[in-house]
Amino acid sequence: MTTNTPEGIPDEIRAAAEKKRKVLNFLAIFGFLAMIVMVAILAVIAVRLLPTAFSSLANLAETINGRGGDRTIVVNADKTDLVSGDEVTLTWEAAPLPGSYTFSYECVDGVAVEIRRDDTTRAVRCDTVYSLGETNEVRLFITSEKLASTSIPYTITFLRTNDTSPRASVDGTLAIAREGDEDTPGAPEAPEEDVAAVPPPAPAPAEPAPAAPRPSTPRTEYYSYIPTSNPNGTTDLRVTFIEMGVTKGNELLGRSTFTGSNENFFRFEVRNVGTKTSEEWSYTATLPGDADFKRDDQKELKPNERAVITVRFPVEKRSGSEQVRITVKANNERVSSNNTLTWSANVR
Repeated sequence: MTTNTPEGIPDEIRAAAEKKRKVLNFLAIFGFLAMIVMVAILAVIAVRLLPTAFSSLANLAETINGRGGDRTIVVNADKTDLVSGDEVTLTWEAAPLPGSYTFSYECVDGVAVEIRRDDTTRAVRCDTVYSLGETNEVRLFITSEKLASTSIPYTITFLRTNDTSPRASVDGTLAIAREGDEDTPGAPEAPEEDVAAVPPPAPAPAEPAPAAPRPSTPRTEYYSYIPTSNPNGTTDLRVTFIEMGVTKGNELLGRSTFTGSNENFFRFEVRNVGTKTSEEWSYTATLPGDADFKRDDQKELKPNERAVITVRFPVEKRSGSEQVRITVKANNERVSSNNTLTWSANVR
């Protein structure tokens, strides 16, 4: 008996199928590699764009939260009926931006104010700006020698890091009476017919009026609260501009320009805004007229302590725009972005 079997597949068809299979495998491998390369490129682009995006979001948040001085500070007091010897705590909502607050109050005769923090008490002078640091409260101990109630005007301001003028401020008043001051009812009047007529006492001789004080130029002084250094904390030195101008003998005259016919000065502040006492530090000053110099071995600064430095220098007789650059260097700092101050001014 004979059995019929199909003929074998021709070699040409088998070779074409094998070639097609290889081509498909190659395309699959190539597509997979292309996808990996594309993912890597997208990752690199994302890494480059994300910082800019976050920076834009930060700038937007800063604008929303009051950049440009339009923030308001709402202050609340834990007491309203104050008498001499009371302690009152003023609180406010902390700003979402990095910075510090200051406190000052106007002079009122017979009134004294102290700032209390933790277990320390510090007497504060009127018409003097005190730095409170990064906080949202201040505790005040107030005494008054006044016979009647009086009001104490105060001001609280907020300054961003590296700001030279307040970003926001609030003015308020505290009403205070002398301790034990109460209204006592007067004694009942006796019937008029029972009262003997008594001549009024002779007036006491008038004392000469005290001489009026000579007017003086108001002066604002800055004092800082110095907290205890944290050995596990960090150091952060910040340099900010204070004033510039020309000199007249030993007198400093604030100006917005330098001059080529006088000696000039530039005043700046270096403050430790960290929580740990710094090591010795140095600064370099680049000034108009090539009057550059460097100072090493500056004394260490405690937290919130500052050094105010005034540089005096001549300028060649020329006009135009000049630049002052101050650079501070210290070891083991947390950040260095606030270690440089650049200030432009015209020379006339």
